[in-house]
Amino acid sequence: MRQKNVWIRLGLSLLVLATLPLAGSVFAQGATVVRIDPATTTLAVNQIVTVSVKIDNVTNLFGAEVHLAFNPNVLEVIDADQGQAGVQISNGGMLQPDAVGQNTADNTLGTIDFGIAQINRAGVNGSGTLAIISFKGKAPGTSPITFRGIQSSPTGANLSDVNGQPIFTRSMQDKNRYELDGAPILFPRNGSVVAASSLLISGDWTQLVYSIRQDITYKVLDQAVIQDNTGAIVYNLAQQDMVALRSVMRLGWQVPNPVNRVNVNAATRYPFAVLAPTGT
Repeated sequence: MRQKNVWIRLGLSLLVLATLPLAGSVFAQGATVVRIDPATTTLAVNQIVTVSVKIDNVTNLFGAEVHLAFNPNVLEVIDADQGQAGVQISNGGMLQPDAVGQNTADNTLGTIDFGIAQINRAGVNGSGTLAIISFKGKAPGTSPITFRGIQSSPTGANLSDVNGQPIFTRSMQDKNRYELDGAPILFPRNGSVVAASSLLISGDWTQLVYSIRQDITYKVLDQAVIQDNTGAIVYNLAQQDMVALRSVMRLGWQVPNPVNRVNVNAATRYPFAVLAPTGT
């Protein structure tokens, strides 16, 4: 009987910047990529194929973790270490596995979790293979292999430098291109964030509630004066032969502070925080 082929469509790679931009500026020394290699492949039922998790163009890499998902009805992971309980994948050799945080593959759920770190060694620079996975074809079909977001790693891949600090990541998949440890970052360009008093505003944006109390209304004015905060007249529309458009709307907002298991004390619990410069 002729065997049917099992097609594997591999997931998109994640981009990681090796440097952290300061507030109001964006810069990088190259771009690090965490990717699946090969990008696509095909195999027959019961055939085994090797897939690698590669990291390209990294600086001072000390630890890494990846979380992947695949279709368990189409593929299964071949155990790389039968001397250990469960199913594991292989270390690719880019990092020395001085500390293995996790190395598990679940052929029922279709998940792979792999995390290692070096201890008392220099950081790794350049490109290499983080992990090697052997897949066996189970049945005809298609199986994307994608990065799987979890609570501690929303992007499905975390990298850290020699100081244990998260490496700044840049995602190809989200509308917010820049991320810090999986959390999206925006750089306001309208002056709403003043570096002298605040460098970073972070929080749980699902806890910010707002509503429009009054829709926008417009009125054209040619007989009015416009004053600054001291009361001085800046513009006299009639005298200066000017026209102004006045726009008015009313917004309401609220920051809930619900009880949670992390902190039951409302006085010390708040979903937003500000990183302020030293001395402020």
